Amino acid sequence: QAWGPAYLAAQQPAEPTTETVYFINTKKWSAVKAHAWGGTAAGTSWPGLATVKETEKIANYDVYSFTAKVGAYKNVIFNNNGAGSQTPDLVWTAGKYYVMDMGWMTKEEAEYVISLVNKFVV
Repeated sequence: QAWGPAYLAAQQPAEPTTETVYFINTKKWSAVKAHAWGGTAAGTSWPGLATVKETEKIANYDVYSFTAKVGAYKNVIFNNNGAGSQTPDLVWTAGKYYVMDMGWMTKEEAEYVISLVNKFVV
């Protein structure tokens, strides 16, 4: 078996073709849309595209995901289907979870912060 450059290149994982952002629905919106713009793809029309309700929950809140081709978008707004509530304009941060009023976090950070806040909320 040859250990040359072609063999070594074949062992490298493929570059991802899509990237995902997540929204933790701490406001319990009945529907979550993602309005995205600023990349290689045309921006979405308001209120945006449907998100996917994940099977996982974080601190008992539903998690929604929005996936696009790598580089398709640079910005995103999550909203309650255009019914008046939304996040600020966000920089697309692939692989991270957005927590309302707190920002982008890793899954572990989000679990910790939300559970901590819930201890102090009556």
